[in-house]
Amino acid sequence: MDRTATYLILITRFTGGYTAYAPAFPQLFTQASTARVAYARLKPLLKSHISSLIAHDKPIPRDPVFQTRTLRLDLVHLREQEELR
Repeated sequence: MDRTATYLILITRFTGGYTAYAPAFPQLFTQASTARVAYARLKPLLKSHISSLIAHDKPIPRDPVFQTRTLRLDLVHLREQEELR
Protein backbone atom coordinates (compact mmCIF):
# COMPACT_ATOMS: atom_id res chain seq x y z
CA MET A 1 0.00 0.00 0.00
CA ASP A 2 1.21 3.49 -0.85
CA ARG A 3 2.08 5.73 2.09
CA THR A 4 1.02 8.96 0.41
CA ALA A 5 -1.19 10.19 -2.41
CA THR A 6 -1.06 13.44 -4.31
CA TYR A 7 -4.07 14.93 -6.07
CA LEU A 8 -4.47 17.89 -8.36
CA ILE A 9 -7.06 20.32 -7.03
CA LEU A 10 -8.74 22.57 -9.58
CA ILE A 11 -10.29 25.83 -8.48
CA THR A 12 -12.56 27.53 -10.98
CA ARG A 13 -14.21 30.91 -10.79
CA PHE A 14 -17.91 31.44 -11.43
CA THR A 15 -20.18 34.45 -11.04
CA GLY A 16 -20.88 33.89 -7.35
CA GLY A 17 -17.45 32.70 -6.23
CA TYR A 18 -15.23 29.64 -6.63
CA THR A 19 -15.56 25.88 -7.01
CA ALA A 20 -12.84 23.44 -5.90
CA TYR A 21 -12.63 19.81 -6.98
CA ALA A 22 -10.19 16.99 -7.65
CA PRO A 23 -10.46 15.19 -11.01
CA ALA A 24 -9.81 11.87 -9.20
CA PHE A 25 -13.02 12.42 -7.22
CA PRO A 26 -15.42 14.25 -9.59
CA GLN A 27 -18.36 13.63 -7.25
CA LEU A 28 -16.74 15.77 -4.52
CA PHE A 29 -16.69 19.53 -4.89
CA THR A 30 -17.16 22.65 -2.82
CA GLN A 31 -18.19 26.21 -3.51
CA ALA A 32 -17.28 29.35 -1.62
CA SER A 33 -16.94 33.09 -2.04
CA THR A 34 -13.11 32.81 -2.08
CA ALA A 35 -10.71 30.32 -3.65
CA ARG A 36 -8.97 29.80 -0.32
CA VAL A 37 -12.20 28.81 1.45
CA ALA A 38 -13.28 26.53 -1.42
CA TYR A 39 -9.94 24.70 -1.16
CA ALA A 40 -10.11 24.57 2.64
CA ARG A 41 -13.58 23.02 2.47
CA LEU A 42 -12.49 20.39 -0.04
CA LYS A 43 -9.59 19.01 2.01
CA PRO A 44 -11.72 17.45 4.78
CA LEU A 45 -14.17 16.07 2.21
CA LEU A 46 -11.35 14.28 0.41
CA LYS A 47 -9.84 12.98 3.64
CA SER A 48 -13.20 11.69 4.83
CA HIS A 49 -13.97 10.03 1.50
CA ILE A 50 -10.57 8.36 1.31
CA SER A 51 -10.89 7.20 4.93
CA SER A 52 -14.23 5.62 4.05
CA LEU A 53 -12.67 3.85 1.05
CA ILE A 54 -9.92 2.48 3.31
CA ALA A 55 -12.45 1.38 5.96
CA HIS A 56 -14.45 -0.51 3.33
CA ASP A 57 -11.34 -2.01 1.73
CA LYS A 58 -12.05 -0.21 -1.54
CA PRO A 59 -9.35 0.92 -3.97
CA ILE A 60 -8.12 4.49 -3.61
CA PRO A 61 -8.19 6.27 -6.96
CA ARG A 62 -4.97 7.60 -8.36
CA ASP A 63 -4.97 11.08 -9.81
CA PRO A 64 -5.78 10.75 -13.53
CA VAL A 65 -4.00 14.02 -14.33
CA PHE A 66 -0.45 13.41 -15.46
CA GLN A 67 0.31 16.81 -16.94
CA THR A 68 -1.08 20.33 -16.93
CA ARG A 69 -0.43 23.11 -19.37
CA THR A 70 -1.54 26.69 -19.73
CA LEU A 71 -2.60 28.05 -23.08
CA ARG A 72 -2.41 31.81 -23.58
CA LEU A 73 -4.07 33.32 -26.63
CA ASP A 74 -3.75 36.82 -28.06
CA LEU A 75 -7.43 37.72 -28.37
CA VAL A 76 -6.75 41.03 -30.09
CA HIS A 77 -4.85 39.22 -32.83
CA LEU A 78 -7.60 36.61 -33.18
CA ARG A 79 -10.27 39.33 -33.47
CA GLU A 80 -8.22 41.13 -36.10
CA GLN A 81 -7.83 37.91 -38.10
CA GLU A 82 -11.57 37.27 -37.88
CA GLU A 83 -12.34 40.79 -39.12
CA LEU A 84 -10.16 40.22 -42.20
CA ARG A 85 -12.26 37.25 -43.31
